[in-house]
Amino acid sequence: MKQKDNKKLLFEMMEKVNPEFKMDEINQQPVQAQSGDVANLQKAVNANPTIEYANSRIDTPQELQDAFGTWLSRTGYSLQNKPVRPISISMVQTLVKNAMVKLGYK
Repeated sequence: MKQKDNKKLLFEMMEKVNPEFKMDEINQQPVQAQSGDVANLQKAVNANPTIEYANSRIDTPQELQDAFGTWLSRTGYSLQNKPVRPISISMVQTLVKNAMVKLGYK
């Protein structure tokens, strides 16, 4: 049995033991468990083909900027709601950069 096969079997077993353990299908690497809020958002997006389709059509920098602005305005970081944990632009830049690197962007 090849090492990748062993690794895949290990990850499959880990998912059975710990339902929050997930495997990145592309890189065959474990994925950090998402918080309940993020997991619920992902389930809602996956359950709604209209949202999935709309997301898949965002393919220009301007559309990405507009979509991010729309999404951010609906999170707990809304300026109108005085977030419990303020977040700076530089923090968001770092978090977005980390997410993009994790997805393979350079």
